[in-house]
Amino acid sequence: MTRLALESAEAAHPASEALLGVGVAVPGPLDTHAGLLLDPPLFRDWKHVALKAELAARLDVTVIVEKDSTAAAIGERWLGAADRADDFVYLYLGAGVGSGAFLNGDVYRGRTGNAGEVGQLCAIATGWLTPEGGPTLVPECAPTSTVVERARAAGMVVPPGDAAYEWVCAAAGSGDRRAVAVIDEVARVIGLGAAGLIDLLDVELLIIGGPAVLPAVADIYHRQITAAVNGFPMARHLREVEVARSHLNRAAAAVGAASSVFHEVFTPSLGSRTRTAHPDAV
Repeated sequence: MTRLALESAEAAHPASEALLGVGVAVPGPLDTHAGLLLDPPLFRDWKHVALKAELAARLDVTVIVEKDSTAAAIGERWLGAADRADDFVYLYLGAGVGSGAFLNGDVYRGRTGNAGEVGQLCAIATGWLTPEGGPTLVPECAPTSTVVERARAAGMVVPPGDAAYEWVCAAAGSGDRRAVAVIDEVARVIGLGAAGLIDLLDVELLIIGGPAVLPAVADIYHRQITAAVNGFPMARHLREVEVARSHLNRAAAAVGAASSVFHEVFTPSLGSRTRTAHPDAV
């Protein structure tokens, strides 16, 4: 990560210019203030990693660690959704499912930086509960791995490796009914969580993006999620939710992580995070 950051900085501007900072997008849960990556469900070997301190020591610059779905919302605000609405929710689909939100014109992180856990809402909506009655990990909220597993269970001969999800999506795009059915069901469950978000936040714009929303299956995700957020919320008769595709999509979290540096320095704060102004910022 240090090497990639240095190479990117060198490619972006002359070495004589000061680097404003480095933004890093990671899955939650995390401690955004300490920059501590806690125990993401799909990152079994990453537990209590002091990511911010480790990178800051190596890079000698300010490092901002952001939840990936929140970073995606920031990136979309800076480079995509600024002309769409002041308030919106970004539904981020990747290895997991999360969301980021702009409310009252500013990014909303929550008290600990972990706002937007859609999986919890999906679990409650679909009855995926622990023996104690609490929400547990919903398979559909790990869309890339679940799609591959269910496609194989449906009899599809899915090739191994990192391209397996893309292969199933391509098959769905070509009209394979088994692949379409798998994506459709995953999207339907995610839509239930999205409906909970709309009920909770009452926004009129939902943006869908992330590595799982490949062009071949974007229409399926869009159709199912649009139906859910306009069919189930209590206030559905009062407003229609626009469901739009991300301008950044697969790059949203990475672009948003970089954009978070600008957002922290140059955007007036409504108190979502204690800011330390960059010494060169005017």
